[in-house]
Amino acid sequence: PESFVQVHERVLAPLRKAKGRLQVLDVSTGSCNSLHRHGWMSLNADYTAIDLSETMIKQGGDMMSAAGVAVDLVLGDAVELPFQDDRFDVVTSYGAVNGLSDPAKAVAEMARVAKPGGVLLFLDEQLYEAATPVARAYFMKVLSSHNVIHHCPVESFPASLTDVRVSQVYQFYYICTATKRAAPRRRVSSPG
Repeated sequence: PESFVQVHERVLAPLRKAKGRLQVLDVSTGSCNSLHRHGWMSLNADYTAIDLSETMIKQGGDMMSAAGVAVDLVLGDAVELPFQDDRFDVVTSYGAVNGLSDPAKAVAEMARVAKPGGVLLFLDEQLYEAATPVARAYFMKVLSSHNVIHHCPVESFPASLTDVRVSQVYQFYYICTATKRAAPRRRVSSPG
């Protein structure tokens, strides 16, 4: 299995070589801490961060401003992203998907706003298979008690996502990566 750092490097390495400016969206961004800390700032990119909390958006703006990073901050809901289809090269979310009101809809929205060939990466709680009874109790009663689901919701991913990989990066956390399928080529038929 890949580690937290290895997953990020696998995703970031080809993006660093991309020609042109990338568009990066961080969903349920909170204070923008994960967007800033996990390698995304190494990209030639424009950054957009969305959160449902005005307080968190303000904290994110303050943090990114102090770091000298321009970011478009949007107040909005992860299950109804206010962005056009096929807009972002990268869509991330750290620690939010499992606790959203409709995780499947949130992932579908993340896929919708990703460009064909775009990458999704999100991290959340998931119990490791060899967990002891004590670890399982801690996970359910403390760590994951606020969640709607307690695992990566791959069973409800939209068909537009491919190359789905789930890595158990820590005892209680997974990272999921996926790529949005390129749009099918349309056949042009010549008249008769």
